[in-house]
Amino acid sequence: MNRIKTALQTTGYDFAHAAWRKAPPGDYGTYMESEGADLEADGKHVERGTVGYIDYFTRDDSGAPRDAIEAALDGICIYKLESVQFENETGYIHYEWRFALYG
Repeated sequence: MNRIKTALQTTGYDFAHAAWRKAPPGDYGTYMESEGADLEADGKHVERGTVGYIDYFTRDDSGAPRDAIEAALDGICIYKLESVQFENETGYIHYEWRFALYG
C-alpha cells in the first residue's frame, strides 16, 4: 500500500488511508485495501496481491483530478475507473477506482 500512498501524494491532492477524522474543507480522497488477491500457478503461491478502492471527491469538473490520479497510478498497479457520480447533497463529483497491486 505504500506504493499507492506514494503515487497519490505525487498528485498534489489530499488523500487519507481508510477515512478522514474530519474531511478537509476542499477536495479530498481516500484509499483502502479491501481484499487479498494472491496469485497461484501450478498449485503454488507465486505472488501476493492486494485489491482496494480509491475515492476522490471534487468540485472541479475539468477532469484534471481524474487525469492526475490515473497518471500517478499508471505503471504501479492495475486499475479501473468504476464509477463517476454527482452527489446532490454535497455538490461533489465522486470518482471511484478499483485497483489491484502485485509484487
